[in-house]
Amino acid sequence: MNQPNAEQTADREQVPPPPRRRRWLTPLLMLVTFLSGGIVGGGTVAKIIETRVQEAIHHPERMPERVAARLTRRLDLNGWQQAQVLEILQRRQQELFAVRAQFQPQVEAILDSIEVDVSAVLNAEQKARWQQDASQFRERFTPPMPK
Repeated sequence: MNQPNAEQTADREQVPPPPRRRRWLTPLLMLVTFLSGGIVGGGTVAKIIETRVQEAIHHPERMPERVAARLTRRLDLNGWQQAQVLEILQRRQQELFAVRAQFQPQVEAILDSIEVDVSAVLNAEQKARWQQDASQFRERFTPPMPK
């Protein structure tokens, strides 16, 4: 066996040791990536749900067709069944509109009184912001009266 000479031994001693591996960096980056994906995905789902709810609130006349189409897919309805289900949903929706028309003025009156009561305890700047927020809330979440 050859013994290393003094020159080879000196070269080995001058070679720096390999840098320490950062074993925590990879899992940390994976965690950050996972959490970022969860946040983006959650925000996307929330926006989709909000959009669908807004559509249902502001266009209730579309709901019988959408529900009938969903039931047709889900229950494998034939053409006759689908037509009957659609007719039932449209008729019952008219009944719901009639009930809503009866109670909507009471709901509006309560919302009006909430706005007035809260405004009474606010300063001018807060009152302006509150009225804007209340108006936006009504616009977004209070469906218009059916025709």
